Amino acid sequence: MLKQQTPPTNESSTEIVAFMLKWSRCLSAKNASHTQQRKNGCTYLMNNISA
Repeated sequence: MLKQQTPPTNESSTEIVAFMLKWSRCLSAKNASHTQQRKNGCTYLMNNISA
């Protein structure tokens, strides 16, 4: 399972909202053939933003 993480506090609220929208879209991906690829992309996105 992916750990629940919060965006860095030094980001503006607009960037945080945009990030959350991207993250929720990743998690709600319905296309089964791309689900794992999208999850990997989301994990990559999370790791880079949280770094």
